[in-house]
Amino acid sequence: MKGYKKKIKNWCMVCIMVLVTFSILWVGMNLSMIFGRFEISVDNIIDVIDEKYNNCIKMAGMIIPVIYSVSFGYIFVIDKNYVILRYGRNRYGKKETKKVCIFSILFAAIYICTDVMLMSIFVRHSVLTDTSYYLYIILRFIMMVSYLSMIGMTLLFLRNVMMFLDIYFIIGGMIYVFLTLLYYIIGTVNIPVMCMAFADEWFTRHKFDGLSYIINIAKMFLTSLILMYLGQITFMKRDIIGNEEV
Repeated sequence: MKGYKKKIKNWCMVCIMVLVTFSILWVGMNLSMIFGRFEISVDNIIDVIDEKYNNCIKMAGMIIPVIYSVSFGYIFVIDKNYVILRYGRNRYGKKETKKVCIFSILFAAIYICTDVMLMSIFVRHSVLTDTSYYLYIILRFIMMVSYLSMIGMTLLFLRNVMMFLDIYFIIGGMIYVFLTLLYYIIGTVNIPVMCMAFADEWFTRHKFDGLSYIINIAKMFLTSLILMYLGQITFMKRDIIGNEEV
């Protein structure tokens, strides 16, 4: 019971730190709007959505993977051998997978709610409703959960492959940062985070490609599924006591 309470406390602490971090980032990126030097209207809301807190490349592609990975490292502390043996490898693996999904939903909710709360304070309600901002944010939340779940499954896979080394979450986060850097290095748009790059189409052209949206979610779901099974296979072959493959 004490161990369970400690885990809940750990989750709460991480969520609070993530909320504080995102709030600081949002405020820091929108100081001109907060101090009234820049007023948001229907015509220029894309400048805030696409270039600041909701930016796909810098924010979702580089900053979020790092924050998520570090938070993941604190949440997913390796349980003691007897805990794993008590659950059984297969059941324990499924339990960890479920935790990844729950954590990804929580993380995405904190990220999105921070934006909704502060945008609602500093932007006129009529601007948000006229641009269908709230519908956009729901679609972005669903996509963000899919994106974070894929990162989470990558981290879980690396944890098992790297024999539970503590640096697995750092390497995992850097992998996604590197993939995003390819956008600047070779100009490729075939990177995971570009699945969320539909803000310009939504707010400027007032269009939304529903088919591409569904396909992108399906791609990330399939990738997560493959990583999950590869991670479970690796974990099932691991000698829990000796921390070696059998």
